[in-house]
Amino acid sequence: SHKSVIDSNAFGGTVLAINEDDECPAATGFLDNVASRLNKYCLAATHLGVNALLSFDGCQGLQTRFDNCVDTSAPTDQSCDNCRVWEGITNKPTTSPSQMPTQAPSTFPTIMPTTRTQPPTNSPSKVPTSSPTFILAPFYGYDFVGVGNCHDNLQFSIRTYDYLLFRSISSLNECPAVCAPYRDNPAFRGLEYASSSLDSNDGEPSSCKCLFDDNTDLDDIVTNYGGPAACDRVTTGEGSGAIVDFVSEPFVECYKVVSLVPPVVIPRYEYVGPGQCLDSVEAQYDFIGPAAESFIECEAACSLIQSPRGIWVQEDSINGNVLCNCLYDNDTQINGQTLDDPSNGDGGTGQIMTSNYSGGHCYGLIPPPTMGPTATPSTSPTSSPSTKEPTSSPSMSPSMSPSQAPSKAVSSDISFHFPVIFSLKTSNLVFAAIQVRSTYAYTNNICTDYEPLKIAFLQPLHISY
Repeated sequence: SHKSVIDSNAFGGTVLAINEDDECPAATGFLDNVASRLNKYCLAATHLGVNALLSFDGCQGLQTRFDNCVDTSAPTDQSCDNCRVWEGITNKPTTSPSQMPTQAPSTFPTIMPTTRTQPPTNSPSKVPTSSPTFILAPFYGYDFVGVGNCHDNLQFSIRTYDYLLFRSISSLNECPAVCAPYRDNPAFRGLEYASSSLDSNDGEPSSCKCLFDDNTDLDDIVTNYGGPAACDRVTTGEGSGAIVDFVSEPFVECYKVVSLVPPVVIPRYEYVGPGQCLDSVEAQYDFIGPAAESFIECEAACSLIQSPRGIWVQEDSINGNVLCNCLYDNDTQINGQTLDDPSNGDGGTGQIMTSNYSGGHCYGLIPPPTMGPTATPSTSPTSSPSTKEPTSSPSMSPSMSPSQAPSKAVSSDISFHFPVIFSLKTSNLVFAAIQVRSTYAYTNNICTDYEPLKIAFLQPLHISY
C-alpha cells in the first residue's frame, strides 16, 4: 500500500492492496466499508493540513464512490461527511511536464490556491465572527501558531500536550498572566485560549490551558511554581518539545512560548515583562512619578533623581504621553523625603524579579558587571593580595585552609630547587624527574628514541655532602 502511494501518487492502489476485490471495484464492493475508509482518509488529510488529496487511480470506481458519498442525499452508512471539504480537490500530477506554455490562461480559475496556511475546518462556523482573530502582542512572549490545538513536531502523528486548565477566563489577555509563573520551567511549551462558543446552548465558558511536555508532574509544577491553585490537571497528551503546528479546532487559539519582546529598548535596562514590577516575594516598590513623554525620557528623568531599581512605564492613550514611575526599595528617602507607596502590595526590596501583567511595562536596571564571578561575594574588598609573589604552578590538590605551622622541622640535609630544561627528540616521550634530596635522578627505562638529557642550572648551586 505504501509503494502504491510512492510509485503512482494515488490512494486507489492503497485500497486495492489492503482489501483487494472486497473494495475494488469500489462501485460494487462493500459500499459502507469504502465510504468509511474514505471518510477516515479525508479526516486524516484535514488534520495533517495537506494541500490536496491523492488521486483515486488504482481502484476502479473509487472516484465515483467518493463523488456519491459526499452527496448530502447519500444514505447515512454510505456517506463521508469529512470529505465534503475536499470535494474537487485532488492532486493528480501529469506524467511529464508540458513541452510549451499554454497559449492563453485557463477559462476557469483553480478551485483553490496552490498552498494553504491552514487546513479547512470540518464544518463552517454557525455564526461568522464579528472581527478578525485578536493576536497577543509580542511583549507577552508568545507567537501565534494557528486556530486549533497545539501539537509537536513528530512527523505523521498528531500529539497534543499535557496541560493545566483554568476556566472562566474573560479574555485572551488573561492567559499570559495565568501561565506566567511557569515560563521558566523547561517543560512549559505555550498556551491555548478557548473563547466561549458562539452557540449559547453549549454553556462552555472561556478557558486557558498552560501546555507542558508529556509526563510532566503537574502537581509538582503547581506546588513549586505557584500560580492560581484552582485548575484542572490533564495528562492525556503525548506531545513533547517545541510547538510546531496545530490541529484545526474552532474557537481555540494556539500560541508557542518565545522570548519577551520589549515595546521599546531602553539602554542599561532589561525588559522584565508587562505589568507592574515585583520583587522576589511579589511585593511592589515605592516610587516617584516624574513627567515624561516617552519611555526614553522616563529613563533619563529617573537617572537624574537617583539610580532606581527599575522603572514602570504605562502608555497614556489619551494624550500620547507615558506615565513614568521610578522604582526604589521600600522606605527609601531622597533628599529627606519619603517616596510614594504603591496602592497595594507594598514592601518591595532588592532586585526586580518579575511583573504582574496588570498593565504597563516593567524594566529592571541592569547592575554594573563585576570583575569576575565569585561563588559567594565578599562583604568587603581585601586590603591586599593574599601572597606577595605568585606560585610557580598550581598545586595538584590545594589545602582547604592554611596550616598553623610547618609540618616538620627543617631537614639537616640540603635540598634545592632550580629550573630544569629537558630537550627530547620526540614530543610523545614520557619523562619522569624525581628529586632526591640534593640529587636529581631520572628514569630512562620508559623512554625511547631520546637524545642525551640536557640539564641547565640557571643559578649557582652550593651543595654540601
